[in-house]
Amino acid sequence: MGDDSIQRFFLESPWLLIPVLVVIEYVLVVIWLRRRTPRSRWAALIGLVLCILLPVVQKLVVTQRERVTLVINSMVDAVSAGDVAALAEYVSPNFNTANTDRAGFIAGVRDTLQRYTVEEPRLRDLQITVDGDRATTQFGIVCRILTPQESVANYPSAWEVVFELNDGEWQMISVEPRPTRLFPYERLQQLISP
Repeated sequence: MGDDSIQRFFLESPWLLIPVLVVIEYVLVVIWLRRRTPRSRWAALIGLVLCILLPVVQKLVVTQRERVTLVINSMVDAVSAGDVAALAEYVSPNFNTANTDRAGFIAGVRDTLQRYTVEEPRLRDLQITVDGDRATTQFGIVCRILTPQESVANYPSAWEVVFELNDGEWQMISVEPRPTRLFPYERLQQLISP
């Protein structure tokens, strides 16, 4: 188990940590009830303290991967609300994707959201790799797309987004669609050009 796996288990995965702690505590209590030794009692008490303390620590500690996840969710919410200003807060001044700078990207998103409405977005298959002050993410989004002429439900898209840490905040420095069978786009300009 690598450092990344240990961090995920102890700090990011309550649905894994808590059942494991409960099973370990159950075993320690059974051992104490059978042996009734001071050592087994202390082990059961320490296990109980860990059952209480580790989930609290997990709730208090926010890892960089969790911070990136929060930013992605906020960006998805901003697009769904049509709030370009809120989305722009997460776009780095260093943004550059396929010769599109920050201003061009924000203008393209504004134009696109005037033509299309995004509803009920659902993030899926989120993968995040954090390397120092850079995070690379890949994920899918399924949503409803509305235009004045039509509505497309359960429209899938796939993305690769790179973030950098600027003054303690994660900001997007590039975004590219990842082509799939139902989402054939290979370049950002295919999606945000007027």
